[in-house]
Amino acid sequence: LDAMVTFTGFLITYLLGGITFIPLVICAVLLHAHLTFPDRSTPSTSLNGDVNGSLSEDGSTKQDDDLADVPTDLPEELKPRVHEPDVAAGYFAVCREYVPGGVNGKPPERTTPAGSVVATESPSVYQSMYRSLFDRKKTSSPSIEGGKTVGRPVKRANNVFYVVLRLGHLMLYDDAEQLEVRHVIALAHHGVDLYGGGEVIPEGELFVKRNCIRLTSKRVYGEVSQGSRPFYLFSENCSNKEDFYHALLQNQERRPDNPENPPTPLQFEQAHLIKLVQQLHASEENLQTRWFNALLGRVFLSLYKTNQIEDFIRSKINKKISRVQKPAFLDSLSVGQIHMGDAAPMITHPKLRELTMDGDVTVEVDVKYNGKFRLEIAAIARIDLGSRIKAREVSLLLAVILKKLEGHVLFRIKPPPSNRIWFSFETPPKMELSIEPLVSNRQITYGFILRAIENRIREVLSETLVSPNWDDVPFHQTFLQRFRGGLW
Repeated sequence: LDAMVTFTGFLITYLLGGITFIPLVICAVLLHAHLTFPDRSTPSTSLNGDVNGSLSEDGSTKQDDDLADVPTDLPEELKPRVHEPDVAAGYFAVCREYVPGGVNGKPPERTTPAGSVVATESPSVYQSMYRSLFDRKKTSSPSIEGGKTVGRPVKRANNVFYVVLRLGHLMLYDDAEQLEVRHVIALAHHGVDLYGGGEVIPEGELFVKRNCIRLTSKRVYGEVSQGSRPFYLFSENCSNKEDFYHALLQNQERRPDNPENPPTPLQFEQAHLIKLVQQLHASEENLQTRWFNALLGRVFLSLYKTNQIEDFIRSKINKKISRVQKPAFLDSLSVGQIHMGDAAPMITHPKLRELTMDGDVTVEVDVKYNGKFRLEIAAIARIDLGSRIKAREVSLLLAVILKKLEGHVLFRIKPPPSNRIWFSFETPPKMELSIEPLVSNRQITYGFILRAIENRIREVLSETLVSPNWDDVPFHQTFLQRFRGGLW
């Protein structure tokens, strides 16, 4: 009986211990973690705007315990680094003398964070140890950069730095890890431009590899900055060079009434871009040409506020006015202000009509426009009401607004030696045209004059741009050739 009682007690003790042992261990671990781990609760903002801390009695801010416990005697590589937001960054060959492409150019002197010049790097024991750990970590886990797998640290030339634009300064690092600053260039002391060795750079070659971004010393607070030679920044990525150049211009210091202030970007209106997007997705007929209309519309939004496009349109209209016959009652006619409107024409239903063996090609498209092109015309009208009433001359300021236009357009390139594209409306287009007469901001009501001008505009369009009449745009100039008007 005693043996039975002993066995029963042992069995009960074994079962209870086996069932409760694991939960008891888990509870003990969680209790220990709750009592010993630092508080990681979501930071809250007080009424005074303090984050991750509260104000003590003396007005100071109490920080989290885990931040306060960070040792201050760690090597630089292990200290937590908090960087300001980078405006732009990338690898550049930085030279103190111009060498096309920046290959083997003389780099700026590499300095330590304290500012002393280092001819040959002699890292400390801590730096060597931790840097070897970082290098081993990078080699053990290959990364993908620019579509290529990088398994080993890339060996770069002595004058190649990872350049970071931050808070109006260029910080030159050895690589993207940004462990040590080798050089600092203050934008406030330098002007920015594109340089190609002193030659005039064609527009299409501004950002090629052989050309560079140049930082030249400039006057600072009325004195000449003592900076000696310029800095030349070269990059193998032409697109990144353009981005970096624009970022440098926009982060230069601006002063009131200073002619050397960097230019302000010419922005388009957001409402006009929204209108472009809405037109692109308005109907399924735009599906096949959506990409083309997007490019055309985006180029238009870049140019429609520039003086160059206004001068081009003005010269074309003046040429048309000088060639066509004006109404008899108009003594003079001149083009004033031009407003390009808010949208470009939309192209739909493109078709190849003809392509012959001798090279004659004809393409047809449907054109729709609702951009509200506005043109101001100054005119002097001579009003003659008969022999008994003396003729009068009235100065007119007319605002001609093209609200809508729809038509079927043909584009044609003739066989050689033709050097131009011909275009014409196959049938008279549908136009919604409005003429608003303004004289010193006051409207006048000579209805017969306005109707005559509107009718004459429609007649001129039919006489010049409706089949069988064609207009042309040359794609090859023949200014310096003896025989003009062709490809010889």
